[in-house]
Amino acid sequence: MVMKQIRTDGTFVTVAQAASRLGISPRRVRALAEQGTLSVADIEQHSLLISNESVLAYRARPRSAGRPLSPRMAFAALYLIAGLPTTWITPQERYRIRTMLKSTDARHLSETVRMRATRTCFWAHHSDIQTIRRYIVPSGCTGQTAQTFQLESPSILEGYLSAAISASLMKRTFIRENASPTTLIIHTANFLPPHGDEMPLSVCAADLAQSPDPRESNAGLDMLDSMLLDFSRKDHHAITSS
Repeated sequence: MVMKQIRTDGTFVTVAQAASRLGISPRRVRALAEQGTLSVADIEQHSLLISNESVLAYRARPRSAGRPLSPRMAFAALYLIAGLPTTWITPQERYRIRTMLKSTDARHLSETVRMRATRTCFWAHHSDIQTIRRYIVPSGCTGQTAQTFQLESPSILEGYLSAAISASLMKRTFIRENASPTTLIIHTANFLPPHGDEMPLSVCAADLAQSPDPRESNAGLDMLDSMLLDFSRKDHHAITSS
């Protein structure tokens, strides 16, 4: 594990304390430490100690990650960390995204790819949900991904629709936007890359990272951090092996 280390001449906190102060999970704190985003104590310790200064600095970082990626590029970034083909972008674009992915973290990536689609919450009758289910590409916390994210099986249908299909379904159903309780979340996309029966795990994670529910958001950010670390390791191995 490669971590940014500093001398013990400052104040340090435990992983649990850092997680509490940042409102994230202990697992994500460890991932940020491994990336070097959070500094750790340069002493022999059985328990990881995090620099409080780096915790405060991370908490003060602006939410914005700068200019967001276009839908094509945003999906490409998420597909790349999942190890999936990105045939809709050029080699030059792929190189730029790979470079960006090696220097970002989950929180900033989730901000950078936020323009991939428009997220809208709805109340929908069961019959309308069954109609929409025939067209939607499930994402977020699904029946298949719930266990992976360590979340309960979803009671809300969430997924992606092309703008054209979404507009057609709006005319055919009686769903109500931003009405309580939410039973449907639609991500309306002007561009959708190739996909299977569900969106890739990285897209599901990015969707959960946008959730107002802290548990879902942390689960999504944890997964993005894990996938970013795995991506960087594989990319580094590919370079050193070439």
